[in-house]
Amino acid sequence: MVRLFGIVVCDIHIQSKMGRLSKETNRKGMIPTEETDTVESRFRNALFYAGPAIAYAVLIYFLSSLSSLPEEVPGFCGFDKIAHFFEYFVFGCLLYRWFSSTKHDCDRRSAFWITIAVGTMYALTDEWHQSFVPERDASLWDAIVDAIGIGTGAVTYDLMLRNLFPRMSR
Repeated sequence: MVRLFGIVVCDIHIQSKMGRLSKETNRKGMIPTEETDTVESRFRNALFYAGPAIAYAVLIYFLSSLSSLPEEVPGFCGFDKIAHFFEYFVFGCLLYRWFSSTKHDCDRRSAFWITIAVGTMYALTDEWHQSFVPERDASLWDAIVDAIGIGTGAVTYDLMLRNLFPRMSR
């Protein structure tokens, strides 16, 4: 096991005389054990992180399939763009939470760019979907505001995670 500033960088396997690979012992002479990754634990992990993002995407799809919004919604100038921004701000937070939680070699930067790509593609397909809904139209400006909301949500979630839970965000 190689440590750099007290953090495990890699887990070294040593080949024994019998040709088998065995784990190197740590300072206390104990062989580090790995957590077993069962199908059930992977499913629970995926459901916990991916579930909210997918459910929110379904909600966005449902709302964009409505022909008109209820009359109680305020209609001042620019409300549409503000609503798009905050709708996709939450979606950006959820996507970044999902992509940054994977146990693969996905660092923050990769998770951020994957969030931007997936979120923007979803925003573009959502606008395209709205072009088929009666009394709705597609707008490139809405998609741009959506992408800005996604990026802002991802950055905000990362900053909150690093400031509130510094040990978890390594």
